Amino acid sequence: MLWTVQRILYEVTLRIGLLKIKFPQTNWSEQELSKWIKPDYPQDALGYYERSSIHDWSFPSEDRKAIALAITSTLGEDSLAKLIGEAEEILDGKIEYFSGDTVKVFPDYGWHKNPFTGQFVERSDHWSSIPVYSTKTGDIKYIWEPARFSFAYKLARAYYVSGNEKLPEKFWEIAENWIIENHPNSGPNWKDGQEISLRIMAWCFALNAFKYSPASTPERIFKLVGAIATQASRIDRGHKYAELQRNNHVISEGVGLWTVGLLFPELSDSKRWYDRGIKILSKAADAQIADDGSYIQNSMNYHRVMLDNYLWVLSLAKAFNRNIPEKLKSKVQRAAEFIYHFQDKESGHVPNYGNNDGALVLPISTCGYLDYRPSIASAFWLLDQARIYGKGAWEEHAIWLTGIEILAATEQQKEQRSFAATEGGYYAMRSEPSFAMVRCHSHQHRPGQADMLHMDLWHKGLNIALDPGTYRYYAEPPWNIGLSDTTAHNTISVNKLNQMERGPRFMWFNWTESKEITFRNDENKSIEVFQGEHYGYGATKSKTTHRRTIIRIENHTWLIVDDLIGSSKYEATLHWLLNSVDGEIQSAGEGSLLNLALGAKLHTNCWGMDDTKLSLKSNAANQDTQGWWSPTYGILEPAFSFEMTGTAKGLTRFATAFTFSKSDSVEIHQNKTKIQLKDRTDITIDYLQPSAINTPIKVIISRADQTESKLTFGDLN
Repeated sequence: MLWTVQRILYEVTLRIGLLKIKFPQTNWSEQELSKWIKPDYPQDALGYYERSSIHDWSFPSEDRKAIALAITSTLGEDSLAKLIGEAEEILDGKIEYFSGDTVKVFPDYGWHKNPFTGQFVERSDHWSSIPVYSTKTGDIKYIWEPARFSFAYKLARAYYVSGNEKLPEKFWEIAENWIIENHPNSGPNWKDGQEISLRIMAWCFALNAFKYSPASTPERIFKLVGAIATQASRIDRGHKYAELQRNNHVISEGVGLWTVGLLFPELSDSKRWYDRGIKILSKAADAQIADDGSYIQNSMNYHRVMLDNYLWVLSLAKAFNRNIPEKLKSKVQRAAEFIYHFQDKESGHVPNYGNNDGALVLPISTCGYLDYRPSIASAFWLLDQARIYGKGAWEEHAIWLTGIEILAATEQQKEQRSFAATEGGYYAMRSEPSFAMVRCHSHQHRPGQADMLHMDLWHKGLNIALDPGTYRYYAEPPWNIGLSDTTAHNTISVNKLNQMERGPRFMWFNWTESKEITFRNDENKSIEVFQGEHYGYGATKSKTTHRRTIIRIENHTWLIVDDLIGSSKYEATLHWLLNSVDGEIQSAGEGSLLNLALGAKLHTNCWGMDDTKLSLKSNAANQDTQGWWSPTYGILEPAFSFEMTGTAKGLTRFATAFTFSKSDSVEIHQNKTKIQLKDRTDITIDYLQPSAINTPIKVIISRADQTESKLTFGDLN
């Protein structure tokens, strides 16, 4: 109730123009820093430079030559060439958007224009009057992206290994242009405190790298620090909006305040900003990171955004010998352990689960955007002094945050195991080289997507059955957050409806409720079973419950049994978004067969439906979200959408088997699946008719050497 009242009050202050009074539009002063600096500090550029705190900065602690040698050794020839090449593109004015498309921004488009659509925002408008998404201005994220200055990290990193003085000069040219074109509280780049914080972090990283370059004159540093202080004040005075978001915006703004307070003690408000920043960060860690390490925003990418923000703080605290509350560090460590258990170790990727806006807070390695090893490696090293991956390009991330010590450490391999994060409702099922993730959760915080009981499946580094991601938050239908629909995920939809009722923008109503029924394995872990159900369609005319059972058989077979328990006539659709297929859908006994990548096979069957139809879509026309996935914001790549749909009444059952071995036969029946392998292993899986409580399961693996594995669950009589 309190949140609702505060949110309404904020909207009122916005609509009646009070924010324009609180945040007046001004012009930059030639002595901008003089407004913020302590009285006993020199008020001129040269005097300030001579006493500036930047001379005390030591992150990382080793000198530039040692860092350059370490990074060169860590990256290797190809990755080093990639870094230098990306820096040279920036020298040519080209900026990468969301780790995807690269566009020549400078001097062609500047800070207020979307280079992809030509839409623009007036630089003279007060930030509070500028919409985030509108027909006229389009998606503001495309205007914000270059103003985050993520490219500054590449310029700084390349400068360390090349010594090319064109790189700091380019940073200063672009930063000075930003200041000229973005007067305080005017234009879109003052609208969001998180965007301002990320810009401050990038500027500080670059300033640390370039501080002794001939391009870094006292006048330039004096002007930049003045702009940093003014932006910190904007964060400080406007933090209420971020608090109302209850997400990573709060954390990023806390990082921004804390960073300025730590790095610039000569500023009059430095101590207050530092204290407020750590208070915000401690409160947010407690509220947003669950005890099982899962994150409030129901998103793997936003989990990394949160983690990178805290890693920045922990690394600076270590460099400056500052204490960080143990409870905060404990929460961050749990968050790192959580994401590690949902990572594919071969590729470094994680499921593309939840909203993905292309954010990469700390782009300080040459690894791809989808590779989470840089952040995870840094987290385990910072928090536990554990080098969990060994030498690789991902360790550049840790070198920049903590120095070269990690390179001398012995690798400590950490087991990735089956894992239940019950507070967040995430389940990982593992047997190398395969693993699956399934979500089963009753939402307690704002949902991102209508994807309950979605299943991701990985094998030998390939995401066999994948999550579609996000694509865009603002676009023409169906691409206006269209990939967040139930029909785009690896689950069941009823009457092509979402599991929740879609509201405006990012809102959902009637949040899905779910229940885990069982999550267990046999004594030697040859067999593993997850069973859960959700009630998202309970309020619809069909009054349907969806129960999903996932059975892992060693490392070669995954059986998924989907039961729909309803009371009236409805259309039921099973959907799998597949990375790659080989050929068309084939008939196979009573069911169907589809050949996949890596020699995998998809077997399907269903019961209790009329007019059953199978379809396979890929690279569909842009009027249809089927057959697409989005690896980062604004990018679509083709995939394959497999659907089995029909008309049902009452109990309906789908059965899907993914097999990764050369089997003699797979027979999927309504209550039993039989699999025979070429090594004469026989697998029998009984799954009886569902009761109101559960679906009974019995699995027997009979091997040629006369050994057996068994697992039973529920009442089999």
